[in-house]
Amino acid sequence: SIIQNEISEELARKSASILMIPYELVRSEQPALSFNGVRSPMIRKAIRIFEETLEDPVPMIDVARRLGISVRQMERGFKLALERTAFEVREELRVKKAKELLSETSLSLLEVAVASGFTDTRSMNRSFSRQKQKAPREYRKQR
Repeated sequence: SIIQNEISEELARKSASILMIPYELVRSEQPALSFNGVRSPMIRKAIRIFEETLEDPVPMIDVARRLGISVRQMERGFKLALERTAFEVREELRVKKAKELLSETSLSLLEVAVASGFTDTRSMNRSFSRQKQKAPREYRKQR
């Protein structure tokens, strides 16, 4: 976490305690620059759940239950560890999957949207455009 890296592990533990977040949720030896570098076992497990359920997403409350924490604690952990919400991380994973499918398959945009966990092409277009600064159709044409 930022506190651990900039000040001390002891202060990071106290901060986590005050915020009522299990320290393991935010513990990290270095800042997480990508999901592969996430040090917190709970955050890694949440991301793994997101990846495993991408096509048929589970509600955040169910993800938190699997982790044995509240949704609020999970959100705090994501913000501290990744400076993003759990929702933003799951959306990034969806866009990443959509990008792969657009590049590697000839699936229709609706099929790509559904396989990536979006409810429809409109929601995929919105998320994809926000993250990649271009629509999925444009991205596919450039591959």
